[in-house]
Amino acid sequence: MARSYRSLFALLLILFIALIPVLSGCDDYLEERFKKAQEGFSKVEIQKLSAEAWDLYESKEYEEALSKVEAALILDPNNTSNKGLRKLIEKAIEEKKTPDPKKQAESLAGEAYTLYESGKYEEALSKTKEAINLDGSNWQYKLLRKQIEAALLPKTEPEVKMDPKLEPEVAKKAPPPTPKLITSTSNRSTKSEGSYAGEKKTITIKGIDYTFAWCPPGSFEMGEYRFEKHNVRISKGFWMLEHEVTQEMYESLMGKNPSDFKGANLPVEYVTWNDAKEFCEKLSGLSGYKCYLPTEAQWEYACRAGTIEEYGGSGDLDEMGWYRDNSGKRTHEVKTKKANEWGLYDMHGNVFEWCSDWYDKDYYKNSPTTDPQGPESDSGRVFRGGSWYDDAGSCRSFYRFCIDPEFWIRYLGFRFALSLSEE
Repeated sequence: MARSYRSLFALLLILFIALIPVLSGCDDYLEERFKKAQEGFSKVEIQKLSAEAWDLYESKEYEEALSKVEAALILDPNNTSNKGLRKLIEKAIEEKKTPDPKKQAESLAGEAYTLYESGKYEEALSKTKEAINLDGSNWQYKLLRKQIEAALLPKTEPEVKMDPKLEPEVAKKAPPPTPKLITSTSNRSTKSEGSYAGEKKTITIKGIDYTFAWCPPGSFEMGEYRFEKHNVRISKGFWMLEHEVTQEMYESLMGKNPSDFKGANLPVEYVTWNDAKEFCEKLSGLSGYKCYLPTEAQWEYACRAGTIEEYGGSGDLDEMGWYRDNSGKRTHEVKTKKANEWGLYDMHGNVFEWCSDWYDKDYYKNSPTTDPQGPESDSGRVFRGGSWYDDAGSCRSFYRFCIDPEFWIRYLGFRFALSLSEE
């Protein structure tokens, strides 16, 4: 009996030894299946965490997004996509802590302009100053500040000009004067070009005299300092109105006077570039000559009038123009300051003057050397010369500004050039 138990035990032992490799293989199989199941779960979880992290990132919930992407990286530390996402999120968190000053300034300027259009000038000015503090190099913010500050100045009472003795019927019966050319006393010829710089010619439209000074062909150094000084040649001479367009001139053609400071002999202001262009077109039709806004190059050439100083004429701005320090915060009648060498008045101060060119701050770097016309397009039109509201620096011969052609400002007017030849 004892022998039979020993035999059974020996048989079971042999069977167990024989099954060991089989059982071992089963463990490996189960372990492999477990690993595969675990990997499948990890991939699903990683994808889920990554998707949630992206959603949170796009919603600008950066802290929660970072938590999700880091959880995904614990499951798969080598996932390059999630590593890149983590960098984006960390950068966004850093920018949130230290925001981009230019972006802040842009946002503040947008708010300021909205307030300005709503007539909330004090609030608009505060926002604009904040924008300038953040981005002091942006000329548009400075221009907006000037526009708002001008709007804050007290309005003047309109000057009412009415003669109670004037009979309306008499005015109606008076025939409109026909355009005529009146030459200067020094030269009675009707030739299209002048004989010398500063020669004067006058045309009369609707009873109003428009006197022009001859600007001969020539070359000059345009610009200054950061405005890319460069040589420019003006190949054709032109006649420039000797002073800014007055309110009397403007109203006689356009039938309205948008100016804030009223007076027949004061320069017209509050005119857009498009308004000025329309005026020139109407005057061209009535006179039979080409009237046009001067190019930026023509304007500076006429302003300098052969000089190389910052201001034409005597070089003394107080003698040459009305600006912040002497204007008393208003415009003044044209021709009340000294003329420059070519007989042009108010090229510095009183009101800014529109030019025909679009504005591009880098245009001078590659502009033509002969008769530059400005870039083909941009967002703003050039205006020059400074104004009653501006400091001396803004009235320098070379100083450039620009604004949307549909905008008007309380210190922006224009003068125009004339071609007597038939074109």
